[in-house]
Amino acid sequence: MRKQKDGRLPFKTVMAYSRRGLAIWWKAEPEILIAAAVQRAVDALAPFLPLYFTARLVNAIAVGGEAERVWTMLALLLASTAAAGMLRAAVRRWDETMRRSHQWPTWNRIFFEKLLSMDFCDVDDPKSQTLFTQIQQVRQWNG
Repeated sequence: MRKQKDGRLPFKTVMAYSRRGLAIWWKAEPEILIAAAVQRAVDALAPFLPLYFTARLVNAIAVGGEAERVWTMLALLLASTAAAGMLRAAVRRWDETMRRSHQWPTWNRIFFEKLLSMDFCDVDDPKSQTLFTQIQQVRQWNG
């Protein structure tokens, strides 16, 4: 593992580690990754729905269209904003529920399987203990 001059890992190495980590998680608990991906996609795309109807409303006002068309666009804008917010909240709730109910048992199972597959000398090695302690600290700090 070669580090760059500033102490960071090269991009290629980081991508390889990320791919390996995702493969481990996909094998252990694919529902968590699916929920996370859907939540990120909805969070990224949800603001564009009200933006579309805002543009339509501004266009209807700028053209000087009938009041009925402007009110229809305004109602669509309000409904789309509410629907996007409710969809984001529902998907976020699903993602959090999946994480709370599956994440910690899955983490523990992955680490315990790794520890049980190692030789006793490797488990007792100070480097391994330091890495395991750092992993536990990062897990507890982030969650």
